[in-house]
Amino acid sequence: MIKKELVLVCGISGAGKTVTMDYFDKSGFYCIDNLPINALPNTVKALQDEDAFERFAIALNSNVSENEINEILTIVKSFEWINLRILFLEVSDEELLKRFQLTRKTHPFQKKNENLSEAIREERRLLRNLRQHATVVLDTTDFTPKKLVSMLSKSFEYEVLPEFRVAFVSFGYKHGLPQSLDYAFDVRFIDNPYYILELRELTGNNKAVYDYVMEQTKTKDFLKMLVPMLEYIIAQQKESGRSYISIGIGCTGGQHRSVSICNYLSDYFVEKYSVVKDHYYVKQ
Repeated sequence: MIKKELVLVCGISGAGKTVTMDYFDKSGFYCIDNLPINALPNTVKALQDEDAFERFAIALNSNVSENEINEILTIVKSFEWINLRILFLEVSDEELLKRFQLTRKTHPFQKKNENLSEAIREERRLLRNLRQHATVVLDTTDFTPKKLVSMLSKSFEYEVLPEFRVAFVSFGYKHGLPQSLDYAFDVRFIDNPYYILELRELTGNNKAVYDYVMEQTKTKDFLKMLVPMLEYIIAQQKESGRSYISIGIGCTGGQHRSVSICNYLSDYFVEKYSVVKDHYYVKQ
């Protein structure tokens, strides 16, 4: 029997559960956030019939007694169709105080007349037994979000799916600009294959049209300037935390020149990034 993967994510509030769940989400897991632990057995049962996913990550919200935690986890561990791991995120009190003061968030255990230190102590008391069941414990006291993701990758060895994509979009100005573009470049100055009778009914996806466009001195000079600029722009957008950037290449009708240039750029940048190519006005 092939078992499904189940990771239960628990730990101190402010220790990095949001970053952790984002890691599992980008690793192809079906993720459930902030689930009350007493709802865990029925939730796990329901996941058995979920055919679209083989990996699940559940972030637990626990404020039940130690005996109830033992009973609930005993039930979950009895399911033979899952491979269960429990991740507990730890962090020092001093670092927690800094994080909550910096973000100005209210600790979930902080009542109206209870200070932050008392709330942290109360949560540690309630989570003490749950921590003892953990198969992986990570202390995030000295971790940046990037370091936490690195440690998660070492502990769980799941490949994070590409989080940054570059889309190259060909379009025709006579139809208008696609609304989703971040950048648009006009290549109507390049000699138009439309006026070559044997090329008119073809597109930039055909070698004859592609070669006609790419062999022009205008095209070569343009790409000498465009490619370095795009290398810089794309790198900066990725560094800033963007997950997606769309770059449009436009000619008159969106059939010949824009398609050819779009194909060239897609082939060039696919070595460095996850690339999506979209020809708006070319029939597939």
